[in-house]
Amino acid sequence: MSESIEDNFLEVRTDINILKEGKPRRLSLHGSTSYYMSESLCDHSSTRSLFSFSKDEYDTYYFKDWIHKNFKLIRVLDMGQVKNSNRVLGEIEESIHLRYLRTRDISWFSFPKSIYDLWNLETLDLRGSEVFDLPDGIWKLKKLRHLYMSGRGAILPNIPGRKVLPNLQTLSSVCLNQKTVEQLEKGKFPNLKKLGVDSFKSYETNSIDYLQRLRCLTHLNTLKIIYGSKALTSVEGFPPNITKITLFGGIYLSEILNPLGSLSKLRYLKITGKESDKYKNFQLECTKSVCFPQLIVLKMTNLNFVSWNLGEGAMPQLRRLVFNNCEFSTNLPSVESFTSLQEVQVLWPSKQMVDKLQHLVLKDSCKLTVYPAMEE
Repeated sequence: MSESIEDNFLEVRTDINILKEGKPRRLSLHGSTSYYMSESLCDHSSTRSLFSFSKDEYDTYYFKDWIHKNFKLIRVLDMGQVKNSNRVLGEIEESIHLRYLRTRDISWFSFPKSIYDLWNLETLDLRGSEVFDLPDGIWKLKKLRHLYMSGRGAILPNIPGRKVLPNLQTLSSVCLNQKTVEQLEKGKFPNLKKLGVDSFKSYETNSIDYLQRLRCLTHLNTLKIIYGSKALTSVEGFPPNITKITLFGGIYLSEILNPLGSLSKLRYLKITGKESDKYKNFQLECTKSVCFPQLIVLKMTNLNFVSWNLGEGAMPQLRRLVFNNCEFSTNLPSVESFTSLQEVQVLWPSKQMVDKLQHLVLKDSCKLTVYPAMEE
């Protein structure tokens, strides 16, 4: 931190050093944002990046005036956790140099029209905010590369005519419904590389089937699937170059997982049950036809395994295996079955899991990490 201040790279301010003078190029607030705005002696005319990690609810009206007055050339703005962020963003159009904008609105987020005038904006990060619908004006952000959202998947608008978002690489998470698939098939996001979809909000019984209409996304390499609403029977229509898949929630985790084993380019797979209640009947069945031939990393969280069967030659390239807060109602898999395994991580194990780990036999070349560490 001292070197970053000396080189004028980044300054971190808390309530303790708030009265220190300076001319920071990048500023990170870890104390009270309201206190800093009222007491700071810094010159912000050269500040290009501002990050707020404050947990207090600062006055958004004051924050808006403070930003417009002191940060004329700002390029990166993380507003932190805030309520009614639209009070600030409603007049954000003056910050035309913004490349990155993030807000975690604890109330409800709606897009102010002023955002569409940020013609240099490349990343819009709304994770932590409730976003229900994307407005039609989103297509005006021609330079937008990454659009992050959380909560239930947002509903895509109808982008008119031949309008497209040519530079968009990340779109997550959106509602997996007929409208979303049609927009993707029309080539509205021709260079999409990462996509997150939520089938829970669509209220369509066949929503998971829309995954088989994504072959048109030839550049897509990362796919996140939230709340599988029914079993997946085939991956025939999946994007052809998928290398990373994340599955989250849903009562059909096992049924969605098994068909993925035939994807020839899949290298990273993460499976997560709901945090409130471990997925109680998880089954992992790998046969010669469903063997995950190129999988290197397998991460599993909040799962209770009732069966784990590996056929001969399954997961031949697996190097890293991670269990996070998982249970085994069945026996632990034989690690010797993984011929290329280099590391096993077990995070937050129960006492029952620790007892089973005591009998786990690893090759000399394979490293076992348990956190918190097991008692001797």
